Amino acid sequence: MAEKFFNMQVGEATKYGFSIAETEWVAVIDSDIVLRKGWYENMRGYMDRSDAVEGSRIDHYRFDLPIDSSHILEDLVKLYLGENQF
Repeated sequence: MAEKFFNMQVGEATKYGFSIAETEWVAVIDSDIVLRKGWYENMRGYMDRSDAVEGSRIDHYRFDLPIDSSHILEDLVKLYLGENQF
């Protein structure tokens, strides 16, 4: 039964979450969202006078990580051809 939930598409999972919610409000936050400090308090200011609250602000974040890419091509060839074919 649990495997059924792992194979849901995003829309199916969202619909399922709404169907089992036992609260007045439900927050849907995508996995690529970084919430700013105070997001809940800001949203809560609209809850008494709204049926739905939606955020649409898009911020782009850049994370610079040192990556050694000198071996990537070699690793891909090994993966594709097999370890012994290289």
